[in-house]
Amino acid sequence: MINQLLKMVQDNTIQSVVNNKAIPNNLNSDVQKEFMSSIQNGITSAVSSGDIGSLLNLFGKGANNQSLARNPVYKSIAQSLLTNLIGKFGMSNNMANNIVKSTLPLIFNQFSQKLADPKDKSLDLNNIVKSIGGNHFSGANLNDMLGQFISKAGKSTSKGSRKSTSAGKNNSSSLMNVLSGFLKK
Repeated sequence: MINQLLKMVQDNTIQSVVNNKAIPNNLNSDVQKEFMSSIQNGITSAVSSGDIGSLLNLFGKGANNQSLARNPVYKSIAQSLLTNLIGKFGMSNNMANNIVKSTLPLIFNQFSQKLADPKDKSLDLNNIVKSIGGNHFSGANLNDMLGQFISKAGKSTSKGSRKSTSAGKNNSSSLMNVLSGFLKK
């Protein structure tokens, strides 16, 4: 599973890193590894702190740049990556910020699309969380939680009953209902 995530990082950093003349070719692989490390550390931190709701939202259907920017796990990953690109590779704040803003959403959007596709079995959220973050949620099936969360969010949206100002509250309560049901099992 980690190899799948690494492949997504590599595929999505071609334009912003590999083809970027401002980044020496001998650093391309290290910069890509920094993306991977920041993502792994962010997921590990979310699992360790019990922030599974933000993690499920991060990988949920319909994630876009605005919803990602509001997600605490995503913000932590982006900030860590930005800091490390500047500190480890001597990038300017502007350059590092452009790379993070143009690339990280692509990785998470591709990731969430693969997780949401029932025909695509190449990624499994349970295995990813266990391999990155340990077994903090033993007995909980994160794939089922994500599926139910996506399903409930889709039903709420299709009914047209949610207004943009209350969307987060409805998503949170739906998510909490799904989570509490699975964690009781």
